[in-house]
Amino acid sequence: MNRTGSGRRQALFASLRALVTAGALVAGYYLLPLGSAFTAGPVLALVGGIAVLALLLAWQIRRITLSPWPGLRAMEALAVTVPLVVLLFATTYWLMERSVSGSFS
Repeated sequence: MNRTGSGRRQALFASLRALVTAGALVAGYYLLPLGSAFTAGPVLALVGGIAVLALLLAWQIRRITLSPWPGLRAMEALAVTVPLVVLLFATTYWLMERSVSGSFS
């Protein structure tokens, strides 16, 4: 197959992987039991989320540098990493508000 057809296929698979991953992250955010306050359990989960983010970034950077399609891999990395950062931020603020109920009024 020619290079153009292979590039289109790679772009399609990268887009599908990014959409599925972002969808799974958003679904996980809404399905997590976030009714508790800012206690040790949620703090450990958030620290674990930050560790997963760091590992994900390192893995994505390695994939970008080794890929024959580095621009495509970089866009896929952004499409996965940005929702994860936003969801970690939203989770932190939600738990902080639940802990001290007047802090964001």
